[in-house]
Amino acid sequence: MHQEFRIQIEEGNINPLEFAIKARMIIKALEQTLTDTQYLAINEQEKHGKTAEMFGAVATTSEMGVKYDYESCNDIEWIILKENVERTTEMLKAREKWLRSLTKPENIVDGNGEIVTITPPIKRSTTTLKVTMK
Repeated sequence: MHQEFRIQIEEGNINPLEFAIKARMIIKALEQTLTDTQYLAINEQEKHGKTAEMFGAVATTSEMGVKYDYESCNDIEWIILKENVERTTEMLKAREKWLRSLTKPENIVDGNGEIVTITPPIKRSTTTLKVTMK
């Protein structure tokens, strides 16, 4: 089916911008509806046992996104490692902010006393169509 849409767009039978906007609106509405009614779909699936088959698809329930609360372990080594990670992350973010502020190469003296040329980071991005719903 997606090939048919693509062909119609490429042949000029469908306005590509209009299609993109309408498709994003439909996708957003469907995603939100799925989120809002997921508990109902889970309840319905459970009526069928372990699996429910419909329209050539199989639906099962499973536990996803399992998270562990390590703070409840009272492990001092974990606490120290976590603090080190947080401190290092803050230092890394500060250094990245400084590197982004560079407008031209800059010579600095490193920890070994050597002069090193630091260059501004390369900015990379991808052009995409952003659709905002009003």
